Amino acid sequence: MAKNIFHYDSSKDQVKVYHGNIVVDTIKTKMSKNYNPSFSTGLLPMAIRWMSSYGPAVCLERPPELRLLRYEDRSFNLWFPWMEHFLLFSPSDFRLIEAKVFARNNPIEDSRSLLGQLPLPNQYNDNSFCLPQEVFEVCHDTLSEAIDFAYSSIWSSPFNREVLNQLDTQQSIFTGKVGQMTIPQSLKMYTTWENMSLDQVLNLNLNNYIRFNAACNMSNEYFQQFLTGPVLHRHILTTLKDQ
Repeated sequence: MAKNIFHYDSSKDQVKVYHGNIVVDTIKTKMSKNYNPSFSTGLLPMAIRWMSSYGPAVCLERPPELRLLRYEDRSFNLWFPWMEHFLLFSPSDFRLIEAKVFARNNPIEDSRSLLGQLPLPNQYNDNSFCLPQEVFEVCHDTLSEAIDFAYSSIWSSPFNREVLNQLDTQQSIFTGKVGQMTIPQSLKMYTTWENMSLDQVLNLNLNNYIRFNAACNMSNEYFQQFLTGPVLHRHILTTLKDQ
């Protein structure tokens, strides 16, 4: 059976998808006036809102979901709003390099959509996640596998008090205060969050941090340190299976 082959056309900044000798789809790879946030290739999942043309980096969007947050020997069932995961991978073996997670009250609408923050432990001021070292050492054969692994690692890892930047600065969403939180204070805040309905969570006054296109450019800049022009790594050209 013929594999799907991805070919990057630099003159048009797009990827043509071939099945055998037949072009079955076209992917726009950069934000532009013609950008359609609801595009679907039939190969990439709808949840992928952006893919870098400079290397393996994506934005994975997930709809509101009830998640289990484990923190300080407690478990909280929390409604989360729309979550945007900016995942950056090594071009050679798809090891995770960086994971940044943002929040929104609704899906990404265009390149200037604002990305907000939530009071989560394990997250630095730039919204990058502190994950166990072994997560960054796992290699993958495809980008799709790497995305699945990164996403599950973020939300299955226990949260702790090693990194409290976002917990302290974004607690104002629930408490109206800013500053270092004690363990009892943070547990009380998560209890408040746990008692909120989905509608209440989707109407939280999130502290907006960065625009969508700026977050995309930050990922591109990592690869531009090493590359002179836009390329897609050979692994991406091989296959991007459905999730």
